[in-house]
Amino acid sequence: MESICEVLLYFFLFSFCGWVCETIFCSILERKPVNRGFLSGPVCPVYGFGGLMVVYLLGPLQGNYSVLFLVGMVACTVLEYITSWILEKLFHAKWWDYSQNHFNTNGRVCLTFSLIFGFLSIVAVELLYPPFTALMGWLPRVAKYWLAGGLLVIFALDLYATIYTMLQLNGKLEEIRSGMEELRQRLEQVQVERIPLAQRLEELREDSSGKYDELKKQMKERAQRLEKRISRTQRFQYKRIMRAFPNFKSEKYQEQLERLKVMIERRVNKNEKKEEK
Repeated sequence: MESICEVLLYFFLFSFCGWVCETIFCSILERKPVNRGFLSGPVCPVYGFGGLMVVYLLGPLQGNYSVLFLVGMVACTVLEYITSWILEKLFHAKWWDYSQNHFNTNGRVCLTFSLIFGFLSIVAVELLYPPFTALMGWLPRVAKYWLAGGLLVIFALDLYATIYTMLQLNGKLEEIRSGMEELRQRLEQVQVERIPLAQRLEELREDSSGKYDELKKQMKERAQRLEKRISRTQRFQYKRIMRAFPNFKSEKYQEQLERLKVMIERRVNKNEKKEEK
């Protein structure tokens, strides 16, 4: 039982260190603070799994930097590719895209980040694992149980909330798509009818214009109702995900995703203005 708790603690330690690296790296690139990661908390699980894989598989190679670099680079690249594939199949969306980078594979992995993973593998084995091991030896057994259990519960709740919210995203995007498509078809029908009506009677032309304006009003009202139905928690999650993964793309609803981004930003800006007053 104690060994399982230690594995969990190693996982969270590596996940936190990965989150710190990702956040600093992306914040520098974006020139603004970025809460990087799939989850709301300060952890990147892929780094946790990568760290465990590296230290347990490559631990015996400690001191052999070249082998650590090469094997760690390959192992972590495979892990990133699998993670990208799983997220894409689960949420029908691409979370990151390296298509613009040289030497990439399906936009999921690229040589630049593979080299970085090789370097981080050396850091994990040579610099992080020894003090982590010392920490485990210093912590009392009961403290390990409580700490690992508490972190696991928080992690599980965060994971559930994020997955649930992201699975709902496709439903929201489909609602936007179907609603806008219905009103767009009705608008196009009225636009086609306006020409012959205008040629016949002025009264009918005005009536057609009225229907056209009414449908435009309905479209705006429907968008506003949908915006209000997106809860504060959902807005927070969507906003965080979009900022953490700027290349996030939906396979089926990219147009609606862009519209949702605008809706969320408009709502956030409106709330910020209210708070300033």
